[in-house]
Amino acid sequence: MTVLISLFLLLGAFLFLLAAIGILRLPDALSRMHAASKGSSLGVCFILTACALTHASLSAALKSLIVMLAVFLTLPVATHLLARASMQGDELESLRENKERGRCRQASADCQE
Repeated sequence: MTVLISLFLLLGAFLFLLAAIGILRLPDALSRMHAASKGSSLGVCFILTACALTHASLSAALKSLIVMLAVFLTLPVATHLLARASMQGDELESLRENKERGRCRQASADCQE
């Protein structure tokens, strides 16, 4: 049982490490958010599974399951909202730059914020 717990802990830590490397190495914000959300959600799952196996009680297993569900329900939503805000911010920034450079016509709908 100790080997299985150690395996889950190492796998969770490895996934967190991959997420951190992805945050540092990937080129744009959307890719970095993807790496962070996938790696951290799976890493949390493996570490919480190891915790539930360590305590070997129904109460610890239920608490771990509740936290896993909370992570799987909230993390994708938060990542989606951050990505959406990032994309809208980029669009607004490019419109502002085009206005400053005089590339937009006054009657153009693309230049209105």
